[in-house]
Amino acid sequence: MIPGTIMYVYLGSLAGDIAMIGTTNQPMDSQAEAAQWVIRLVGFVTTVAVTVYITRIARKALTNRVS
Repeated sequence: MIPGTIMYVYLGSLAGDIAMIGTTNQPMDSQAEAAQWVIRLVGFVTTVAVTVYITRIARKALTNRVS
C-alpha cells in the first residue's frame, strides 16, 4: 500500500507543479527548466515502476501462500 500512496502523492505534487507553470515572476533558464522536468519525469517513471514491481512481488507471495 505504501508504494501506491507514494505514487499518488508524487502525482499530486507533479500536478501542482504543472498548474503553476507560467505563474512565477522569476525567469528560469530554459536548460534548467528542461533539466527540472527531466528529473520529475524520471522520478515519476521510477515511482510507477517500483509500484508495479512491488505489487507483482506481493501478488506472487500471496498466491504462493494460499496454494
